[in-house]
Amino acid sequence: MQENTQHKVEVPTGKLNESGEDTHESEKSKYEAVWDIPNYRIHSPGEKSLHAFKNIVDPKKGSTIVDFGNGCGRASLLMAENGHKVKMIDLTEKSMDEDVRLAVVNELHDMEFMEGSIWDISIPKEQLSGDYGYCCDVMEHIPPKYVMQTLSNIMMRVEEGCFFYICLVPDSFGKMIGKPLHLTVRTFGWWKEHLSELGEVVEARDLLQNGLFYIKKKGAE
Repeated sequence: MQENTQHKVEVPTGKLNESGEDTHESEKSKYEAVWDIPNYRIHSPGEKSLHAFKNIVDPKKGSTIVDFGNGCGRASLLMAENGHKVKMIDLTEKSMDEDVRLAVVNELHDMEFMEGSIWDISIPKEQLSGDYGYCCDVMEHIPPKYVMQTLSNIMMRVEEGCFFYICLVPDSFGKMIGKPLHLTVRTFGWWKEHLSELGEVVEARDLLQNGLFYIKKKGAE
């Protein structure tokens, strides 16, 4: 069966890191390696956070949700099965579980996937925007110099607000590939302060090792 690739768009960043290597490509290669480790995809923070997202945000049925850093994609698939249009972006399509990938390729639900970097502000808004954002177990993975750019890029692409679930401690899987995965490990208070610069903090829960936030876009009703 020939795969339908019309839902996959790759947008290069064109930005170099300190070593002269494209940051998107260097991070992509790192995650292509870690997603090859079966145990890495067993636990899905995005899937586990859906109940809190529904209770706090209560997104309208039929609304568009952007899963920023979709990972294995189980949360995206569940949201799509619940009647939402879902747009997904991650560094590599290898992150997706096979059933999620097939759902996108075969258009089983209203889902789109884009391979790219969340900090890439050059991605056209019409390709990656929606009513709500969903960003779980992602921000701690962002290179520190791109954190505020990433948050700003997320908030400018949502109409209502974005739900964040952020790990506050170092990762344990990075040692398996010889490179850390959690590049921005900060306190709950640090994240709350920086998120408040970009919108109204409607919900902020310190879960000790993780922080849960809902940031309402400035001007949203």
